[in-house]
Amino acid sequence: MTVESSGDTVTTVTRVRAKDGDLSFHVVSFITLNETCKITGIDEYWGDDGAAPQWRLDKHIGKPIHND
Repeated sequence: MTVESSGDTVTTVTRVRAKDGDLSFHVVSFITLNETCKITGIDEYWGDDGAAPQWRLDKHIGKPIHND
């Protein structure tokens, strides 16, 4: 996991895997804190590590991520 902070926002980036290893996701979270460091908002974006959808393959968008 990676954690960065800037001002009142903490950003985390991590990989989440199922126990059996069949499913894998990359998750980015943006956490907003108030002046007493209490969470006032969270936005999360999940990306499936599975095969790219055909429309993206057809447009040659992106490249594989390798996590060895």
